[in-house]
Amino acid sequence: MTSASVPRALSLLRALCAALFLSHGAVAAPCPEAVVRADAGGGEKLHLVVLGTSLSAGQPWPRALASALQTCLGRPTRVTVIAAAGMGSAWGLAQAGEVAAARPDLLLVEFATNDADLLDGVSLRRSRAQHRALVTSLRAERPATPIVLVSMTPVHGLRQAVQRGRLPHYNAIYPDLATELDAVHVDLGAAWARAARAPDWPDDAMPDGLHPRPALARRVFVPALLAALLPVLE
Repeated sequence: MTSASVPRALSLLRALCAALFLSHGAVAAPCPEAVVRADAGGGEKLHLVVLGTSLSAGQPWPRALASALQTCLGRPTRVTVIAAAGMGSAWGLAQAGEVAAARPDLLLVEFATNDADLLDGVSLRRSRAQHRALVTSLRAERPATPIVLVSMTPVHGLRQAVQRGRLPHYNAIYPDLATELDAVHVDLGAAWARAARAPDWPDDAMPDGLHPRPALARRVFVPALLAALLPVLE
């Protein structure tokens, strides 16, 4: 193999391992050791920042994602989670300075679930405006940092259906803004729905109708995010 063909071969291997990782829903290291050995030691550090709600705060999937990215990219990767229960895009916008100060190389944002809350949320128009302002502010500070708008899991049960019944409309803001603002959109709700069709999927995957069981979230979220993020980070 010539030196010129090595990067292309590594990219193909990474794409293949991410696809296999996604199809099997595994939580083990997603990339062949050969990829890691070929890249290890030569990459710059990667800082992942996750900005969002209780769907991210205190959850294991951000750390699992950082570990998977390190494996696939051969780059030392760390993660900072700036998230809190009950918070929406207004709070996220207020954290823009802290996020910029963290100097992320990759930023994930998820606030649609709480913006859609009938009791504590905001209108669709305001949610869109606040997300736009957040992305614009962060882009001004970190122009080279990929920004990923993440639609999270759907809600279940009567209480959540009433309280967050318009969630699909709020999630729909993200692909529109991603196109408008040259960001990336990842739909974890779609990945969750695909996984939920498995015959062995547990009935209590989301006990309170809002928060997925952590192990299941890690199993579904990490491969779906890898599939979207690896091409961006190449």
